[in-house]
Amino acid sequence: MIIYFNLRQGLRALTKFHYTCPRFVYFRSTDIEQKLYDRLLWSVPDEMLFFLARGFEVYVVDCSTKKYGKVERIFIPVLRDLLEFLWFKKEVREKKLKEHFRIALETLERNQLLKTRFLIWRKHLNTEEVRLKALTVKV
Repeated sequence: MIIYFNLRQGLRALTKFHYTCPRFVYFRSTDIEQKLYDRLLWSVPDEMLFFLARGFEVYVVDCSTKKYGKVERIFIPVLRDLLEFLWFKKEVREKKLKEHFRIALETLERNQLLKTRFLIWRKHLNTEEVRLKALTVKV
């Protein structure tokens, strides 16, 4: 299992996990609210895409004042669905997030460099599903 901590709020979670060698991402909740998928998709580390393509289970830990933060409720499910669509041609799982998915896919269609960055990992696939999840630590 590979764990990434979302910078800013996610740093608070480090003390709860006692993690000695953390990995970090920075997915801004305001980008999620405003559906700025260009910024969000560029924020996904290549290392994370590699781990997912190789079949590792990857968690993104975030903190929120709510039980489930935007990273867990919206972005990670959309990213998982997007990767499964690009890599395996699977249908969208999260029907309630279809608008977010559509915007994310349109973003890739407009930005071929970004799309290539996601598609390049298909040749490294060693799995049949994207094992990406999120966890919100309530603060």
